[in-house]
Amino acid sequence: DFCSAIGNKFLTKVTLPESLRYIGDYAFFQTRIGTITFPNTLTKIGRESFRNVNMLKNVTFGTGLNNIGSLAFSFCNNLTSVTIPGNVKTLYAYVFRGCAALKTVVIEEGLDYISSYVFADCSALESITLPASITKINSGLTYNSSAVINYYEGTYVAEYLASAAAKIKNETLNSLGEYVPA
Repeated sequence: DFCSAIGNKFLTKVTLPESLRYIGDYAFFQTRIGTITFPNTLTKIGRESFRNVNMLKNVTFGTGLNNIGSLAFSFCNNLTSVTIPGNVKTLYAYVFRGCAALKTVVIEEGLDYISSYVFADCSALESITLPASITKINSGLTYNSSAVINYYEGTYVAEYLASAAAKIKNETLNSLGEYVPA
């Protein structure tokens, strides 16, 4: 039911059992895992579970996941893209902060809430696709990145981005529904 390999800096590969339901806080912190596929039975990834896993390049989330803890994948410097399934309802603070190679993010329909600075300091970030299901975004979504944010017109996300653009000098919201930071 629970998994942890805290501080095992020699761990490069892991196979998670189909019965796994929860990955604990700091479980794979600073390991050297390169690829991880989560089973469909997994419902929660704990706080800082994969923080500083610099070799991590590929993450595949299962269909049962509904909770990704704060800083869970922060500073995973080789992670280049991520698709977050719609069964995840909340992205907690700083989940992907400082993922230097992260270029594309797709969040599927179903996510409701994005907490603070989820994609902050992702310097290579080029695009994020946000679903219409989002009802709240806290501050700093793409702080220190220049990502284009794709979204649906007439949604909370559109209102949020228009408000943010109005507050920040020289940032624009183009007619295609893309938020383009200066």
